[in-house]
Amino acid sequence: MYGLSVICLRIGWFPGLEDPSDRFMETVSEDQTSSFYSAGKLIAMWISNRDMAHLIHRSLETSLEYGIFYGVSENTPRIFDLAKTKEKLGYEPEDHAEDYLP
Repeated sequence: MYGLSVICLRIGWFPGLEDPSDRFMETVSEDQTSSFYSAGKLIAMWISNRDMAHLIHRSLETSLEYGIFYGVSENTPRIFDLAKTKEKLGYEPEDHAEDYLP
């Protein structure tokens, strides 16, 4: 009606802009009884700073008028399907949560 385009991003877990290895390891190594999600689920939902920037860039550059897309890095295991995000937005995550684990 008003000519707006809307791209909704369903971000998994973005720990912030500080050094991802420090924050990531600190969070998944802590006693998870105080966290809503288990360490395994946080690993599956994690998105790196670089991948977050790429996802936002692709969202701003798309010609789509509307879409809902998941945003996580190329993690194993993964609980969200990135096929639509990759196909429609051209999102290509480069990072893996496993690379930050001991």
